[in-house]
Amino acid sequence: MNHCRTTRKLSWFAIAFWFTAIGALLWTLYDGDWEAVLWAENATWIKSLDSRQAWSTPIAPTHEEFQYAFREQPGELPLTAPIKVRLRWDRMFMEFLLRLWGVVVVFALLTMSHPSEQRGLAGCLARSLAVTFTAAAALCLALSVVLNGWGLAFPLVFAVVGLLSGLLHGEATWKRRQAS
Repeated sequence: MNHCRTTRKLSWFAIAFWFTAIGALLWTLYDGDWEAVLWAENATWIKSLDSRQAWSTPIAPTHEEFQYAFREQPGELPLTAPIKVRLRWDRMFMEFLLRLWGVVVVFALLTMSHPSEQRGLAGCLARSLAVTFTAAAALCLALSVVLNGWGLAFPLVFAVVGLLSGLLHGEATWKRRQAS
């Protein structure tokens, strides 16, 4: 039995859910994942940088720092090649989705102990996203085991599918219950 119905006011559950979901996003932006890239004719060297806010670009490392970091690699690093600093949006998006997964699982469990909170959009989304994120993670892990045994196969693709399907299912469930 699905109890998703609209309510006129935001409950403590909905406020906590949205606050925590936005908090997961802000935490990810605050803990930005930066890297420095040195491009040459036939090679690319990538050096991870310390975590830093997404809005605060770190200073690019010097060529000497790159040489020290890659001292055991064969060949010479070109001293005239440009060094660019870039934000790893793919990693940050994945980190956000992992944090969001934790949030929705906690709130989905809370809806089980507070059935009155199952009516609102936040409850519907929490349950749907918890199920679809967990299913996407299980499928990703299963595919990884079947294909190569090590490393996850396309985790970002599965995470995005889990996010989109959870959002669509949660909203559809909420609208269907709102109409009845």
